[in-house]
Amino acid sequence: MQEEAVGLEEMGRALREAADEGDVAAMRSMLLDPCTDPAALLMSTDNWGTTALMLASVGGHVEAMRVVLDHLSSNAAAMMMLANSRGGTALIGAATGGHVDAMRLLLDHPSANPAAMMHSSKYGYSALGTAALGGHVHAMRLLLDHPSADPAVMMAVGSNRGRSALVAAAQFAADGDDCCPGHRCVPLLLLLRLVAADPQPSDAQRAHMNEVMKALCMVDEEEEGESDDDDEDEKEEKKLALFDDDQPDDARDESIRLLLEHGAFAVPYNSPVMSRIIREVCAMARVPQRLNEAALGVAIARQEDKPRGV
Repeated sequence: MQEEAVGLEEMGRALREAADEGDVAAMRSMLLDPCTDPAALLMSTDNWGTTALMLASVGGHVEAMRVVLDHLSSNAAAMMMLANSRGGTALIGAATGGHVDAMRLLLDHPSANPAAMMHSSKYGYSALGTAALGGHVHAMRLLLDHPSADPAVMMAVGSNRGRSALVAAAQFAADGDDCCPGHRCVPLLLLLRLVAADPQPSDAQRAHMNEVMKALCMVDEEEEGESDDDDEDEKEEKKLALFDDDQPDDARDESIRLLLEHGAFAVPYNSPVMSRIIREVCAMARVPQRLNEAALGVAIARQEDKPRGV
């Protein structure tokens, strides 16, 4: 009995390695071995709960994924919803690399569960948020355009933890690849244009916009405790990277305009960096003057209302 368990563990490891490499021939050879139980082999995991399907999805190995799903048959639905110890599913894994064909296979499979699009990892990101964090616009569109998708709900997943798709897209914009500055705000703008369809945002939505703006400006509560010994030039370069005058970015400027129009800074947020955020954002992005003045007025009012010495 113990030898059988060891044999299954070794075969499972070999199958996962083959799936990770997209080696379809090796996978089929192992699964067709009359001495093995294909279902048990495919459901086996490593120490982190990672399956062969997850590994194939992360690599975008569509044919390897088909092998897994075809052999599982009635268990395919459970396998696609299975999460590892970090909360990652096959769909989230495929979204990490922006593997559209792999995502489409999972979303359109006869056993697919639409709930997979709403699932978030332990880090708080859903498949949409994961795709946004990597700047994978085509993967984001695939999820948002899916017949079972509810874009408004999908964009709100993780917002209570500061890990929504909007926040993820803003993080990509702020810390994205400098070699393609014109693309950095495209994922964020894609989502914000959907938000703009709601002319009357709720207080919760406005607060969400605040979090998105903070992520876009790379501001968090830790900055309040920055020491005087920090390299000021380095901090300033990091904070202003998105607003380099030498790199015009219409997507960035429209994103900021939509954020301001839909509630960013309209909800109180008591932070000593508020005025700095407003001044940098409004001064360096080409937003309408009325939004500039309104946002700056809100920020200054927040600062004046604060107790002295805070």
